[in-house]
Amino acid sequence: MTNLHFITHAVMLSILAVVVKKYIDLRSLVEDLQMDCYPHPILSQPPSPPLSHRPQPGDHIGNIEKDINYIATSQSSFEESASNQDIDNLGATKYDSERVYSHKDKFSGTDFSSKSDQYFETDLIQSSLAIYSNKAEGEAQSGKYFEEYEQTKASSPETSSVLSLSSESLGEGHTNKKTSEMDVDGSVHAIVTDKSHKNEKSSQNDISQIATSVWCHGSSEIRKMCRFKNLCYSPLKETFFFYHSDQSVVDRSQLGKNSRPWLHLSTVVGYNGHTANLVDVRSSMFNNSKVRWIKGQSMIFSRFKPDNIMHVLHDDIFPLHFTLNFISGQNSLDKYDVQLVFVEGWDRGDFADLYTLFTTKPPMYVTDFSQEQSLCFEYSYVGLSMETVWYKYGYLLPQAPIEGTSASGFLIHSTVNYIVSQLNILNPPNMVLSSGDYFVLLSRKDNRLIINEMELMLSLSADVNMKVFMLSLETHSFREIIQYVKFSRGLVGMHGSLMSLAAFLKPGSFVIELFPYAVSPEKYSPFRTLAELPGMELVYSAWQNMDKSKSVGHPDWSADIGGISHLSSQEQAAIVAETEVREHLCCSDPSWLYHIYQDTEVDIPTITRLVTTSLNAPVASEDLRMFPAKVANIQCDKINSESDAKDRNIKQLGNVEKGSMVFNIQWEPPENLDCLDFSSINYEVRVVQAGVDDILFIVSGTSLLVSASDTGPTVKVWVKAVTDSNIGGLHSHTQCLIT
Repeated sequence: MTNLHFITHAVMLSILAVVVKKYIDLRSLVEDLQMDCYPHPILSQPPSPPLSHRPQPGDHIGNIEKDINYIATSQSSFEESASNQDIDNLGATKYDSERVYSHKDKFSGTDFSSKSDQYFETDLIQSSLAIYSNKAEGEAQSGKYFEEYEQTKASSPETSSVLSLSSESLGEGHTNKKTSEMDVDGSVHAIVTDKSHKNEKSSQNDISQIATSVWCHGSSEIRKMCRFKNLCYSPLKETFFFYHSDQSVVDRSQLGKNSRPWLHLSTVVGYNGHTANLVDVRSSMFNNSKVRWIKGQSMIFSRFKPDNIMHVLHDDIFPLHFTLNFISGQNSLDKYDVQLVFVEGWDRGDFADLYTLFTTKPPMYVTDFSQEQSLCFEYSYVGLSMETVWYKYGYLLPQAPIEGTSASGFLIHSTVNYIVSQLNILNPPNMVLSSGDYFVLLSRKDNRLIINEMELMLSLSADVNMKVFMLSLETHSFREIIQYVKFSRGLVGMHGSLMSLAAFLKPGSFVIELFPYAVSPEKYSPFRTLAELPGMELVYSAWQNMDKSKSVGHPDWSADIGGISHLSSQEQAAIVAETEVREHLCCSDPSWLYHIYQDTEVDIPTITRLVTTSLNAPVASEDLRMFPAKVANIQCDKINSESDAKDRNIKQLGNVEKGSMVFNIQWEPPENLDCLDFSSINYEVRVVQAGVDDILFIVSGTSLLVSASDTGPTVKVWVKAVTDSNIGGLHSHTQCLIT
């Protein structure tokens, strides 16, 4: 029995061993199949974004400051950024027209949109031989490039593809078929896939009838903005082509004097590096073999320095928003249906996402296009309006505010509100903070340092009894900085590009700008000018280091960031001994660069007093944009001069004799006084009698007695209201005739 029991157990163990082995083999087979079906958890990750193309020596005009900062990845969609160059060292990089751009050169900076649709792989070839290549439906849906494409596909179910680059795949027996063509710009065309010479010739004949037309606005060369129809551009030649035919509409005087038209692609005053080269050619010279048509409305311009937030805002973003409002009449918080086209050759830049906030279509960059291909724009605006530009950088004369600028707080706030809305910035950065219960200290980590920065922050917080946040592009994302600034009480920071974020401050906030030794706040005032624009309503103060021992220069640095070791010993000694930077033009003066890149130990007690004073300074009301209306019911009545001759309130018009006419001017206050916030109101009364006198009286009441010659000509009277410093608006004078 024992033996039988042993044998039974042995057989069972053998069977179990066979089953286990089969199970292990089956499990191994399943795992092998899974590896075939599912990608490797590491190898399946998307590749890292390519390194951005950086300007090389010899590529640029002027000098470029190496003020390298980084935007930390956080809650915002902005990713790591490269150099944030300051206003202090200006220039503009030009691209090499002979260079063939690869995919790795196409992207730099950041992008809110899906990475999967960023490459412009499809070029529009104007040929009846072009065909469609099938794409997966999911790919077509993945990004903004195909929003309009999807709408077209919905209306044309049989068309679910994008245009292919080649036509060789058409077989001899290919069936003729008419479809709708959708380019990445959302444009729709009819195309017949037929190899017959007859249809091909017909298509070419239609295209050969191209005619360019132009309409311009603006009385001066630098303020001129032109709208074109059928304008073409060659990236290889960096040239715009105007095709003339009997269908063209053009007034040569609109473009420029004589035969040399000038179109400014940038808003920078005095800089000629971004002037459009516009060439006149005959319509018959148009070659449609390598043309990409951009349908709809485009806006073509050159970014001046897309890696510098001061220049991005001042030179591009504020002018862009104003121009978009001007041409569309929109002025809302919705995106604009316009194609932005950048033709200066820069990479996308550190702040590329700011541009994408404004339009429904992703911007186009000249580096995205084939150098052998021409671009033709159905409708395009060339250049941006300069109505919001307030500062010039010193190309013709030393840098200074623009005289007579039309920039205002109203225009700046309009753009700021749009950006804040698009970024969905609704509240302070965290729930602990309330609007206005803190202020911001802007920090620099690479150069132009505040040596005692931490001590300054702690002292300000303790002495002013407010929270202070120290922000930089190395520690916070650009969106976070905007959010902190937007709800803060003010800004303190060393002169530099981030101070331009004062534009995002609420009215009533303060701006305190710090300057290194020998750098005068009176000579370098882009941010003071911004703060003091009408309607900005910011309290501005400046502090300059007057103690040379509190400064640290860097003579051994490279010349573009303040180094002077390349100069002779005499020149170096003269620069170091200066107490104020000498007058200079943009952009590479060694004295300016040496002093502006000094590090500084700031005077904490003085800056604390400036903050305290700024917090208590009165600020003009937002109602400053509202003006008193015309005075109402003005009357001019002649009275008995003999009975009122002794009235000391009679104002005399000229050297009139006894017995002259006396009349009483009366009026009613403007009807909108209840809508205005003012502390005092006066009236300007202008009384004119030809050959006698022309006198302006200022009175606080609503009546005035005036004596005039009773033998003279007609007396004319105008009255207008003045609340504080705000004079009545358009047509505010009212005339009264006394004969």
